[in-house]
Amino acid sequence: MTALNRENTSRELMHSLALSTRGWQPMAKMLYALTFLEDAETIYSPRVRKHLESVLSMLETFPESGTLVSSEYLKSRYGGEVRRCDVAPFYIVYTYERSTDTVRIRGLVPQRSTH
Repeated sequence: MTALNRENTSRELMHSLALSTRGWQPMAKMLYALTFLEDAETIYSPRVRKHLESVLSMLETFPESGTLVSSEYLKSRYGGEVRRCDVAPFYIVYTYERSTDTVRIRGLVPQRSTH
């Protein structure tokens, strides 16, 4: 994938995420790691991509809805206070800072790699 295509795909993903927000509820600030965006670009299944966008929209409104991570692999890679949400066959791994109402999307991890 060329740099231009990668940039356009990232813009499209961010644009679709912006369109999927619910206007009246307070929204957490969403920050995306570059590695997450690069991994999200590799999703070619329309069903999985739509589910990913839906879960990210949910996190913006309900940032504590993810499950606290119990996987030692994910804890060692991202720290102890990380959460995850299922987007089969992946997990979205993120942290939530309540004091600043900020969700930091840290990664998109294949579910098989976390056991």
